[in-house]
Amino acid sequence: MNLFICFTPLQILISQKIIEQYHGREFEFAIIQNSTDNKINHYINLAKKDAKKVVVLPLVKNSRFASLKALLKVFFSYRDKSYDNVFLATPKDFIPRMILNNIRFKNLYTFDDGAANIFKDSWVYKDEKLPPKQQKIRTFLEKTLSKEPKSSEFYIKNLKGHYTIFKTLENDFNKKISLVGIGANKAERQKEVKIMLGQPIYTDDLEKNVKLIESVIKKYSIDYYLPHPRDEFKISGVSYIETNLIAEDYFSQEIQKNDSVKFSFYGFFTTAFFTLVELGSVNAIYIEDDELFIHKKSIYESMKEFGIDVISIKSGDLDEN
Repeated sequence: MNLFICFTPLQILISQKIIEQYHGREFEFAIIQNSTDNKINHYINLAKKDAKKVVVLPLVKNSRFASLKALLKVFFSYRDKSYDNVFLATPKDFIPRMILNNIRFKNLYTFDDGAANIFKDSWVYKDEKLPPKQQKIRTFLEKTLSKEPKSSEFYIKNLKGHYTIFKTLENDFNKKISLVGIGANKAERQKEVKIMLGQPIYTDDLEKNVKLIESVIKKYSIDYYLPHPRDEFKISGVSYIETNLIAEDYFSQEIQKNDSVKFSFYGFFTTAFFTLVELGSVNAIYIEDDELFIHKKSIYESMKEFGIDVISIKSGDLDEN
């Protein structure tokens, strides 16, 4: 029996691909649910279809009661259980590490958490820093509710391997998995469909977001708009894509349905671009005279290394539309 520990829809999708491509035996899911949007609920239901068991651990931001409830559920659901292989994004996360502290297993593997694995300063590689009082409480809980408390460093040292969705990260330790199914050959496709990926850029000015996105849609003759889960505005002049699937999953399925279509993705500095490169051409728009975009320049530099086209423009270029 294998165990997959996940937080996000992308992690559940990656787990399903690991099962398909490498580990086909019986499996269970532990899903730490820290949001209630339609997408995570959809992927939880997908996991339930094939898994022997799915344990959902609800978390509410800034709720100590919800965290304690999740820890108690871990303790009573997993204490002394045995698994052959366990898979998770990182043992640095507290709840996943508490699961590891309570079970027995032969092999431990990690998998990508999307673009977070590309940036060495991301949460995947950093230990969470807590105020002294919170750290004391956490240490107490870890000792009290763990069969055998171990540090994240211990688990990292004993990793058996890692599964990556990025070809550039592939090596003897990192095995490559594909999110893209058969039939996604970009070279043979002729009919271009332009997609704009939603992203709330200016969180304190919704109208500015609308103006920016609508200007890009007009300038590049975008066909469809995929809204971001946090969108609080409506974009006009474009057809919406309504789906419970995450972008990587949705476009992978669409490209297999129609072998003549090729996708051209447009957007700003969304990290979804790093996982969409296999599915079409990706165009990241960089507004060179906007302070917010200037602060994101390192992301754009990384995008270039992954074959993403960075289009540098000035604010006035969009205003002309």
